[in-house]
Amino acid sequence: MKKLVKLLGIIAFVAVIGISMSACVVGLPPGVPTGVGAYATSSSSIYIYWNAVTDATYYNVYYSTSPYSGYLLDGTSYSTSYTSSYLSSGTTYYFKVSAQNSFGEGSTSDYVYATTNSSSTYGTGTVRLYNDCSSISEDSNTMALFNNSGSQIGSSVYNVSRGSYAYWTNISRGAYYYVKVRDYLGNTYTSSSYWFYSSDSYLNFKYTGGTPTLR
Repeated sequence: MKKLVKLLGIIAFVAVIGISMSACVVGLPPGVPTGVGAYATSSSSIYIYWNAVTDATYYNVYYSTSPYSGYLLDGTSYSTSYTSSYLSSGTTYYFKVSAQNSFGEGSTSDYVYATTNSSSTYGTGTVRLYNDCSSISEDSNTMALFNNSGSQIGSSVYNVSRGSYAYWTNISRGAYYYVKVRDYLGNTYTSSSYWFYSSDSYLNFKYTGGTPTLR
C-alpha cells in the first residue's frame, strides 16, 4: 500500500512538473527578412520586396530619407511585397522590413533604397478644372493647385463660378496633386489627391459634403 501511495505521488509530481514546463514554453518573434530590394515604379511610388520568413504573420515596412535614422512605419503587408506611395519625385528613400507574429516583432533588415522617378520624365501638361460644387457658393470661388508635398503650383485662380473652369499649364506630369477651393465667406475645401499623368486632364471638382473629390 505504501509503495502504491509513493508511486501515485511520483506520478502526480511528474505531471505537475510537465504542466509547469509546458506553461514556460514561450514562442519567439520571426527572424530577419532577407533578399530585400526596392525599385521606383513612378515619380511617387516605390516597390519593396523580400523573401518569406518562417512563422511570420505579417511584415512591417519602415521608410526614411536618411539611411541611418528617422525611420517611420510606412505600412504593413501580409505578402512579401509592398508599394510605398505618395512620395516626392526625384527623391531617394530608404526602407527596412521586419517580420511579426503573435510573440512580437523581429529585428529589421538592413536598409535598401530607391529613387523615385523625376516628374520631368513624363513632361508637362495642362490641368483644366471644372467647378462642379453645388454645395459651395457659386460665385467668387478661389482655386489653388498643390502637390502632395503641400507646395502650391502656379498661381491661384480667382472668381471661378460654378460651371466654369480654372486652368493651370506646364504642370509636371507623373505626380499627385490636390486642389483647395475658398469661397467668398472664407471657407476652405480641400480635395482628395489625383494622379496627373496625361498631357491634358479635364477634371471635376465635386463637393456634396465630406471630402471633395477630383475625378
